[in-house]
Amino acid sequence: MEQPGSFYVPSGQYNLKNVIISTIVGMALATGIGALYALITFINPLIYLNFLVLMGAVFLLALFAQLIKTASKSRNTVVNIIIGVLICYTAWAAHWSLYGSSERHTHTSFLNALINPNEVLKIISYRCDNTSMSVGRLGSSGIPFDGGMLLLFYFIEFIVFMAPVYFLAKVDYYCEHCQQYYTEKKGYITDTTGFYIQREAAGEEHHYRFLPEFSYIKKPVAVSGAETDVIAVTLNYCTKCAENSIVDVSSFIAKIDSSDKYKTELVKESKMTTGMYIDKATGKALEWRLF
Repeated sequence: MEQPGSFYVPSGQYNLKNVIISTIVGMALATGIGALYALITFINPLIYLNFLVLMGAVFLLALFAQLIKTASKSRNTVVNIIIGVLICYTAWAAHWSLYGSSERHTHTSFLNALINPNEVLKIISYRCDNTSMSVGRLGSSGIPFDGGMLLLFYFIEFIVFMAPVYFLAKVDYYCEHCQQYYTEKKGYITDTTGFYIQREAAGEEHHYRFLPEFSYIKKPVAVSGAETDVIAVTLNYCTKCAENSIVDVSSFIAKIDSSDKYKTELVKESKMTTGMYIDKATGKALEWRLF
């Protein structure tokens, strides 16, 4: 059992067999996503719509990448980043491979380009030299997009494709004893004055034992024209053993969303505690109070 007040540190462990199988499955799914993105953008003449297609493809890629990370049960950040890079690169390369295999002048097959980065670079170079497009309103000549500008666009597209790697680099809490990821519950405290008073009164070794004494709401609701301080409390716990529960605590300012007056946005996050172990009794009490 971990000492309350200490902090979570990833074990760095991973099962090589699980990692290999999960990565292969992830790369296969990524190939499908990349090829589908290429097919849609190839037949769709509207560049603006293609941006939305790109966002959709990357969203699916991030979702699948997270599922692959969970399935592999890797707690090693370097290994997770490698998995992410392989999956994201495969999706990006697959979309270029489909482009290249459809061009008579590139003289390459889909599979050859998919496994050969040099072939992908040749395809990109060919399209930069032989493709011209424009961005503008329908019916207008628009702003020309070719050569160096097109290469810059393709580079930005590559960066967007690699964005899901961030989610795989993120640390997810894991119970080594039960061999499963923690479950998360969250709630917000609006009585911030009471929170700070309780924390001060509890002393340095409080280990957040006072948290169950507060009332929590599922979602902050800001009042028009006013900014409200809120405390976010996230409980991470193992559903099997309920030992070694972890809390993350942050303060926010809740205000009306500038783009939608019916929504509340949380800004100016200030992290107080990340990954702190709490005692079992506090964890069980919070489990019933959070959402």
